[in-house]
Amino acid sequence: MKTSIHHTFLAATALGLLAFLAACGTSTGATSLAVAQPSTPVPTARDQPSCPTQLAKWSPANQKAWKLIVSFLVGSRQGQQETSYMTFSPDGKLTATFPSATPGAPDALPPAIDGKWCATGATMFAYEFRDPIMAGGHMVAYVQTALSATMTSATTYRADGVGVAYSTKTAMPLPGQYNVTRTVAVAIQDT
Repeated sequence: MKTSIHHTFLAATALGLLAFLAACGTSTGATSLAVAQPSTPVPTARDQPSCPTQLAKWSPANQKAWKLIVSFLVGSRQGQQETSYMTFSPDGKLTATFPSATPGAPDALPPAIDGKWCATGATMFAYEFRDPIMAGGHMVAYVQTALSATMTSATTYRADGVGVAYSTKTAMPLPGQYNVTRTVAVAIQDT
């Protein structure tokens, strides 16, 4: 039964990624990458996603910044949690940073690259970014992350998604390096 639930969840997540890629204008060749087809090139972020530009009353861009708690449900980091901070701009770009759990220590990961988002409904949006994996000052791999989110209030949202690690050199998925995630986000209020 557990295997059936995992397969159903992974299939539903893959369909969500396909919807995101379609909504944001990513080519159909890149769509098959979301389900890890090895001969397909890695999707790239576009400067202006082809999604609706009118923002709903509840939009992630209506808040200055967000604090995210990401729970890893399935995959190489199963059972772990991670805190990150994200901003969404009205032009469809996003930033993500990953602080260390120890105050004053270096960030856990470099800032995300190629971040973009788009509205997919009145209170729904999708977003994606890459987490660079560095070694010796060079990016040797990255985690391509795509999520589908729902605003649960003007200052909160939840999201489900998938991250798959790829080799920078070959643009091929790294064996066993994927995660299915659930995110809970709260807007950071100015004090």
